[in-house]
Amino acid sequence: MRNDKIVIFIFAWFVRLTFTFPAILNCERSFTPDSYEYDQIAVNIVEHRSFSSEVSEPYLPNYKRTPMYPLFLAGIYSLFGHKPGIGLFIQTLLGALTCLVVYKMSMLVFTRKVSLTASALCSLDPLLVIYTGILLTETEFALFLILGMYFLVAYLKSFRTYQIILTAVWFGLCALCRPIALYFPLIIIVILLWKKSKILHSFLFLGCFACALLPWIVRNYFHFNDFFISKITQVNLFYYEAAPLRASYENGMMIAALFHKKEALTTGANLLKQEMREKEGELQNGIRFLDTAGSYGLHYIMRHPTRYMGMRTFGVAKILFTNGSLVELGRNLRKGGKITEEPTKSLKEIIPEIKDAILSRNFLKVFKTASSLRLLIEVFSILVYLFVIILIAISFYKKIKKGEETTFYIVFLMAILYFICIVGTYGGSRFRLPVEPYILILFSDALIRRTRNKEV
Repeated sequence: MRNDKIVIFIFAWFVRLTFTFPAILNCERSFTPDSYEYDQIAVNIVEHRSFSSEVSEPYLPNYKRTPMYPLFLAGIYSLFGHKPGIGLFIQTLLGALTCLVVYKMSMLVFTRKVSLTASALCSLDPLLVIYTGILLTETEFALFLILGMYFLVAYLKSFRTYQIILTAVWFGLCALCRPIALYFPLIIIVILLWKKSKILHSFLFLGCFACALLPWIVRNYFHFNDFFISKITQVNLFYYEAAPLRASYENGMMIAALFHKKEALTTGANLLKQEMREKEGELQNGIRFLDTAGSYGLHYIMRHPTRYMGMRTFGVAKILFTNGSLVELGRNLRKGGKITEEPTKSLKEIIPEIKDAILSRNFLKVFKTASSLRLLIEVFSILVYLFVIILIAISFYKKIKKGEETTFYIVFLMAILYFICIVGTYGGSRFRLPVEPYILILFSDALIRRTRNKEV
């Protein structure tokens, strides 16, 4: 068992370090637009003792970002200077630690064979590996989340008080890393009631979760006279949910809106702002505008529920089945260039190129560009994930039919559904990353069971 843990950690770390090393040496490769903001906040924490993304005085406090990832970077910068590459190096260790926790959590529920398979898949999973080399919250959040799930699973097996406290603390840190985790404790309360946990433990969980959030909420009240975790929810609601929905009603904009193209987001946001001005007069700037915009965006969505649910369903499909953007991300991390999740060419440009190459039997040309490879990977990933989902569904059905224990299957499935469905219409493989370990754990169990059944 001990050797298993050592081998898993070293192997997972080696894979991540090997892939991320060029970005560690040239950390500009690891920056996305969001990365620059996290980096600036961390610099301001160290140099000016201010949680601000401003580049000059008066360093006004930031109200969109949650504290955990900027504090992680600030801790590194305070020790080593402004060196994001060291942050990436530590992220490789955090990613390896996530694979180790996958093994430990799986061992609580499944066999050693399943645990080893799941941890090996997590060690090699392109999604988990590539985002280790990008200066974003994903790696830290995935670790916090799986630590919370680990203690939740441990609690559901032994119902010890300290385990539910640690569960609450880790999920509190999850919410302070990415606000999408804020409502997941409601799912946990449902699980606790379902498993007939002590009522006192449910209240203890909520109390400890609230205590984890309280310092940041007090900070925001002090600066903005309002109780909240982050205003990024209002940003997303207006610019990434309501705006593409509004743009979808314009002629020829539906496809662009479904894929959240820049022109659709800009068009939709401008039209919504114009409608807001007509109703409410001149708009305020800053945090007050976000409150107004978020409220207006929600009302607009509620006026068009059918189309919005259709776009949201398409967003869920993008989360589950798309991986082509990893080609662009991986290429830029290894060779340099501006990181983008947008393909370098549209499908309309790619398909004729591939068709001509096939007709001329120039198969090398099919694989030559990242865009062509992206299309092939999209098709391949759809087939792979359909296989994964079908295998998990069959395994779950057979467990129910045989009357076997399904508690932890249900717990993992609830986590998967929550974090995939809460994202909204935006979609993309990035938003599947937090639940990728649970998908791989369930897939490993289903695969081992199927193999065992064939042997019998």
